[in-house]
Amino acid sequence: MQAIISVFGSRLSRTAFVICLFVSILSLLIITSLSYSQINLNVKASLSNTLRYGNGYEYISSQKKPKEYFENYADARLIVNEDFIFGARLEVSDPIEYGVNYKGLKKRYFEYKGMEMVQLRAGDFWDIVSRGMSLNLFEDRSIAYDTGIDGVRVIFKNTFGKKNPIKLKAMFIGGDLEYRDFIDTSRLETYKVRSLNIECSPLKGLTLGGNYVYSKGTVPSAGVVTNLSAEIPEGYLSFNIYDFQFYASYARKHIITDPNNAYPVSLSTNGDGFYSSVNFSKWSLGATF
Repeated sequence: MQAIISVFGSRLSRTAFVICLFVSILSLLIITSLSYSQINLNVKASLSNTLRYGNGYEYISSQKKPKEYFENYADARLIVNEDFIFGARLEVSDPIEYGVNYKGLKKRYFEYKGMEMVQLRAGDFWDIVSRGMSLNLFEDRSIAYDTGIDGVRVIFKNTFGKKNPIKLKAMFIGGDLEYRDFIDTSRLETYKVRSLNIECSPLKGLTLGGNYVYSKGTVPSAGVVTNLSAEIPEGYLSFNIYDFQFYASYARKHIITDPNNAYPVSLSTNGDGFYSSVNFSKWSLGATF
C-alpha cells in the first residue's frame, strides 16, 4: 500500500476534487431521497467507480518504451419514481492508456419513461438498431472505442387492435458524434447523425423493420479535411416458429465526398451488406447457423 501511495501521491492530489465532488453528490442524493420520501416520491441513487492503473512497457515500432496510465471514472444515477432518470460520468484520465487525457464531466443525460407509449432520452447515449447493420453505437474502453451520440432519442410504441393485435415501434435518433483515433489522437472525425427506425409485428412471431440513417461529417486524412454525406437504408425481418428463429437483413451504404485539395472532384461510392441467421434452441441447448 505504501508503494502505491508513493506512486500516486501527485496524481491523487489532482483527483481530490473528483472524490470530494462525488461524495457531495452522493450525500445530496441520499438527503434528497429521504426528504422526497415524505411526499410519496420514490427516489433511488446509485454510484459506481472504476479505477485503472498500469505501469510497465510496450513495444512501438519494435522499440521497448515505458508505459504508465491512470484512469478513474465514476457514473452516478438518480431515478425518480422509475419515470425520470438523471445520469452523469465524471472522469480523470491522466495519463490515459489510449487517447487524450481528460479531466471533467464526460457524459450526462436525462431520460423520461413515464408513459408506456413514449420514451425520451437527451444527452449522451449508445444504441443499436436490430443487429447493427446500419447503426451500431457502443463504447469499449479496452480498445479505446466510443461512438456514442450527444443528442436526443425518442421512442414510440403502441399496440393496435385486440382480436388481431398489431405492434408498432418507431424510434428517432439525432445528434452529434465524434470519433478520435487512439493512435493518431490529432485525428478527429465529426458527424451529425439522423436515424429513423420503424418496426411492425403484423403476426405473432413475425417482425418487419426498416431503418434509414443520414449523416454529414468531416474526416481528416494526411493534413486534408474531407466533407462527406452518407445514407444507409436497411430492411430486416425476424420470424419465430416453435424452436426456430430466422433473421435476415440487407443494408446499402451510399457516400458522397466533396472536392478538396487532395481530390479536386467529388467522389461517390456504394456498398452492400447482407446478414442472415437461423437459430435453434431446445432443452437449454442452442445452435446458430
